[in-house]
Amino acid sequence: MTRVLRVIARLNIGGPAIHATLLSKRLDPARYETMLVTGAEGENEGNHLQLHGQVLQNLVTMPDLGREIRGLQDLRSLWALAGLMRRFRPHVVHTHAAKARGSPVSPSLSTPSMAMCSAATSRRGRSRCSVRSSGDWPASPTSWWP
Repeated sequence: MTRVLRVIARLNIGGPAIHATLLSKRLDPARYETMLVTGAEGENEGNHLQLHGQVLQNLVTMPDLGREIRGLQDLRSLWALAGLMRRFRPHVVHTHAAKARGSPVSPSLSTPSMAMCSAATSRRGRSRCSVRSSGDWPASPTSWWP
């Protein structure tokens, strides 16, 4: 079974939240195990799942994960994501994050994601994980989808 980890800064009301939740809900559970990691919405934002009265299985909320660039909180999020990836051992990491391109802590979420993916899932030096990024070209030189 292929394990897919999605990471999105927040599930506020809008297109990226719809995209992330639909992908999580509609992948064939006989073929894919999926987990969605999200941060908290801002004070003036609504939550997509609450608005539509939906509950998503395998949803993990990380309060430090967010849209704004926040040095220490970003490092805590990165550390927490690395631990989660070691436990879940995803084959595919799909990021829904635009913020990471300009972060002083993480110039590109794709680069640390690839490093974490490789470290968390490698067996005998061979990585078994690829990183995909919505809103950007593929973060990995591999094919789009297994």
